[in-house]
Amino acid sequence: MTILSIWSLSQIQQPQVNFPEKMVLYMELDGDLDDLPKDINIVDPFMPLGNTVRDFVDALEKAKNDDRVQGIYAKMRKGSYSLAHIQEIRQGIENFKKSGKFAYIYATSFDDGLGAYYFASAF
Repeated sequence: MTILSIWSLSQIQQPQVNFPEKMVLYMELDGDLDDLPKDINIVDPFMPLGNTVRDFVDALEKAKNDDRVQGIYAKMRKGSYSLAHIQEIRQGIENFKKSGKFAYIYATSFDDGLGAYYFASAF
């Protein structure tokens, strides 16, 4: 006997999250951004799909327009981005800073070359 159940997404209750009145967006930058979302893997369907450059830039835009967000604090870890990714993210950070909010970055070193330094200079 097979039981088939269909749920409407509108019936699922999302938990209510209360954010503080003032907050700082924290981002960890590890070079793991894709151009497109990963497909669900049939071998491991619960594998994380990862983040895309578009996700990152969209998060910057939402933070820019959210009055509760005071600024960004980012931590750069080992990893590398393509020049196209760096330029797109830099543009998003510059756009974010035009709102008058701060953007700081911390990195222990720039061993990954000039790309990481160029990336960090947007902050």
